[in-house]
Amino acid sequence: TATFPSHLWYLARSDDPAVVLYRFAITPGRSLYAYDPYGNDETGRGEIHAARPRDLGELNGMETLNYRMQRRNLNFAVRYHMETGRDWLGLHPLRERPTHFMWTAEKFGQRHWATTRETHFLETPPTDGGREESWGQSAVGGSRTDDGESIPLARYRD
Repeated sequence: TATFPSHLWYLARSDDPAVVLYRFAITPGRSLYAYDPYGNDETGRGEIHAARPRDLGELNGMETLNYRMQRRNLNFAVRYHMETGRDWLGLHPLRERPTHFMWTAEKFGQRHWATTRETHFLETPPTDGGREESWGQSAVGGSRTDDGESIPLARYRD
């Protein structure tokens, strides 16, 4: 859902839209909002259930399982935010943690540079199966460094 800071949202009962269950005030730097009428956090339960949480017993087996998974995800999101300073927008543990490094942008116009010895091909290397040059296949998951190792298929590159 697209929104902006100071935007106000609310959840209401489907059978009576005048009964507001929870209000969200969108704030800068925050991307994750949750409504939990079953939880122990009074502010997270909203206006209607603030005094007393709803009973988990009203959920069936699959609903209870999904609720517990979502609670686990939200608890992970708190730890993730403390560690990285960014909101967790995935589903833990079903979605794996990010594997690529991400630089945090600290100001508008900030740039990060990554360099590589790899270049694009100027002409297509031979496909006849003759391996006159190595494709640089080192150990699986390995990477080349600036240790003087030649670039694979260098004569076809820029």
